[in-house]
Amino acid sequence: MQFFRNRFSRRGQGQSEYTLVLGLIAVVLVGVLYYFGTKTSESLSGSADKVGSSGGTATTTGAGGF
Repeated sequence: MQFFRNRFSRRGQGQSEYTLVLGLIAVVLVGVLYYFGTKTSESLSGSADKVGSSGGTATTTGAGGF
């Protein structure tokens, strides 16, 4: 009977639960990065298009005109 108590200890169960939670967090993180990566890419692309279509005229503002 002692053999079964040592073999099926709770430490292994805790480690399995920790692994499952860590895996779930990783999956959620990948999904969030994918979603926001796409949104950020679209936003930056739109901004670049607007800047690129300004006609090539650059104006400087600020102290000293640098």
